[in-house]
Amino acid sequence: MNALTTIVVSMLGSAALFSFIQYLISRHDKKNDHMEEIRNDIKDLQKEMKKSVKDSVRLQLLVLLIMQPNDDKEILELAQHYFQKLKGNWYMSPMFYNWCQKKGISPDWFTYTEHSGLNED
Repeated sequence: MNALTTIVVSMLGSAALFSFIQYLISRHDKKNDHMEEIRNDIKDLQKEMKKSVKDSVRLQLLVLLIMQPNDDKEILELAQHYFQKLKGNWYMSPMFYNWCQKKGISPDWFTYTEHSGLNED
């Protein structure tokens, strides 16, 4: 091989290697974009799951207040879970407050004002 042929082969080899590296980088970037989409989808699902759990507990509490108003222990445990852990407030606050008033119960973990959480949920 003469010097010119060696240079041409080296340049072609370098160009091929450079093209292959670019291909790998673009493939990696596409995977990263895809992974970001998956992460966003997971975050959305987590939000929906939290909302679904909150809705379910709200419904359970509502049913207890209406169907089993004398089951104080169960109502208080569920209400505490709903209001403290799940940060529920909007719909159930006045209903739970009225139930507490009828029972003469004043849980230290529950604070009610007439406008409690009207913008929540």
